[in-house]
Amino acid sequence: MPGLINTAITNLSVVVLTGIAGQLGREVAIGYAMGARLEYFLQPIAFGFGTAIVAMVATNWGARQFAALARSRGLVRPRSRSCAEQSG
Repeated sequence: MPGLINTAITNLSVVVLTGIAGQLGREVAIGYAMGARLEYFLQPIAFGFGTAIVAMVATNWGARQFAALARSRGLVRPRSRSCAEQSG
C-alpha cells in the first residue's frame, strides 16, 4: 500500500506541475515534461546502483571485513563522481 501511495503522489505532482508549467508557456511545459520523463527513466537505474551498494556494504560489514568495506567504498566513489560530472 505505501508503494502505491508513493507512486500516486509522484504522478499526481508531475501532472500538477506540468499544468503550472503550461501556464508559463509552451517551452516551459515541454522542458518540464522532458525533465520529468528523464527522471522516470533514470530512477530505476539509480535504485539499482543503490541496491548493489547496500548489498556490498552490508555483506562486508556483517562479516567484519572492514578492509573489503573500504575497497568497496573506493569502487563507489569514482562512479558517483563521474555521474555527477556528466550531469552537471
